[in-house]
Amino acid sequence: MARHRAAPAQVGAGAMGKRPPLIAVCGLRGAGAAPSTQLTVYPHSEAAGAQGGGTFSHKPNLATHQRTHTGERPFACPDCGRGFAHNQHLLRHLRVHTGERPFCGKGFRQKQSLITHERIHTGEKPYRCGDCGKSFSQRPNLLTHRRVHTGERPFPCTQCGKSFSQKANLLAHQRIHADDTPFVCPECGKSFRQKPNLITHRRIHTGERPFTCFLCGRSFNQKTNLVTHYRVHTGERPFACTQCGKRFTQKTNLKTHSGRQPFTCLECPKRFKSKLSLRHLFLVLTLLLHR
Repeated sequence: MARHRAAPAQVGAGAMGKRPPLIAVCGLRGAGAAPSTQLTVYPHSEAAGAQGGGTFSHKPNLATHQRTHTGERPFACPDCGRGFAHNQHLLRHLRVHTGERPFCGKGFRQKQSLITHERIHTGEKPYRCGDCGKSFSQRPNLLTHRRVHTGERPFPCTQCGKSFSQKANLLAHQRIHADDTPFVCPECGKSFRQKPNLITHRRIHTGERPFTCFLCGRSFNQKTNLVTHYRVHTGERPFACTQCGKRFTQKTNLKTHSGRQPFTCLECPKRFKSKLSLRHLFLVLTLLLHR
């Protein structure tokens, strides 16, 4: 892919204090990007490359790697027949025939920022985690992800001591102490401490369900609900009762089974296993008081 170069800016005495000019402009746009990778479930087993001896935690990564040894190019151009080892390379090549030269026009002051930005359009993710195989378009994102495996939490809260793996999570947490809820729903006025929570909440009003099960087509408004739903197909029951060994697909079901009573009545000390039971009693008491 051609990079757009610009002559170095001349900095004189009169230029001091001024913002530096844009020296690189992106020559791509979103419509020319490779399609996003679809969710695929593979067993988490380690496979070894036949020739190279490398190990891979995901089967597709092994299959892609083996093409470097076999020379296989399964993605063929329908116009000239040229083959490619990766689908993204074929999509980029097709622009030679279509003459497509898309532009998004976004400007950057540093060439490295342009290179990083162009990965949004190309789908390139050169930074791969050695533990789980997940890839990232930027190195800082990989370093942040690595904390999932190392358990590192370098951002502590000065008020309660709780630590976080990302600074953004710490800032969101600190709003609990400040009782700050700056993100307000324009439809109902409900406010939230974090913007992602507001985005998820607004799907109640819009009816949007962007997370779709690729096995049965059912859609959900939250990713966590989709993850829980997949257990219907896989049979996974990760939450086990320590007393009898019975397993559950959701942690809330385990809590109800184990006899926990986390919901306390606002009028009396009585506790309930489920929020529904508490709500029912509250309605009964309200009716009795207003007779």
